Amino acid sequence: MDVMTTSDATHQTTTTADPSAVVRQFLERWSGSKAAVLASFEEFFTPETVWENVGMVTTVGIDEARALAESFPPGFETMTVDFKFIESRGRFVFTERVDDFYSATGELIVSGRVAGVAEVVDGRIVEMREYFILTEDPAEPSPPAT
Repeated sequence: MDVMTTSDATHQTTTTADPSAVVRQFLERWSGSKAAVLASFEEFFTPETVWENVGMVTTVGIDEARALAESFPPGFETMTVDFKFIESRGRFVFTERVDDFYSATGELIVSGRVAGVAEVVDGRIVEMREYFILTEDPAEPSPPAT
């Protein structure tokens, strides 16, 4: 557990220094609105943050991450996150979760089963790798690989 001094506390943002809390807060911001999604990158990423969506795209920095979130998945407005597992080891945070993406009308667009690892330094995500399987129905597991 990190110990903060009084001077450290005055330099904190709205996030905590606990890496797993930072990742949780970042992803929970996505449930508000598209504006909250886009603002989350300003709050939790750095200009050098690498966000790798394995097999799809890698972004570097806030602007590229925002551009990806604006376009994928098409029609996405909000997301809910069901954390199955979240654990931090030092500055690294490991997650297993189900992300459900919704349109502005509340219709489920796509559900993703996601495992990932993020690196948090000074309350900011500096690297994030996510491995996912997209499904159309969050209640249905993906078919087994053949």
